[in-house]
Amino acid sequence: MNLLLDSSGDFVFEGGELKMVSGQEEIAQAARVILGTNLNEWFLDPDAGTNYDVLLQKQPNEDAIREVVYTALEQVEQIRKVETLDIRFDRENRMLYISFTATAVDGEKVESEVSLDA
Repeated sequence: MNLLLDSSGDFVFEGGELKMVSGQEEIAQAARVILGTNLNEWFLDPDAGTNYDVLLQKQPNEDAIREVVYTALEQVEQIRKVETLDIRFDRENRMLYISFTATAVDGEKVESEVSLDA
């Protein structure tokens, strides 16, 4: 169980109490945090995060992006295996959408989508 974060990364309160998250929601949240963190950005663990140098290229290389995303998702302890990965570019709005399905260590299927400014 972990603290629930809203879409901007802030803690969620309900009735004056911090709200918690668990199960599939916790795994999806952990994936969003890893994908939303630039590699070397967090001084307490510079190896945590995603290599944004690859994501922010003017001419994106989808194969390189896939590799970076798989590497990032491998950092989520609760994910055993990424089953599917869909990457969509919105060049006009400079957004990258990453959808994935994964198998958690407990065998549950997890689906999530993360959108990143690119």
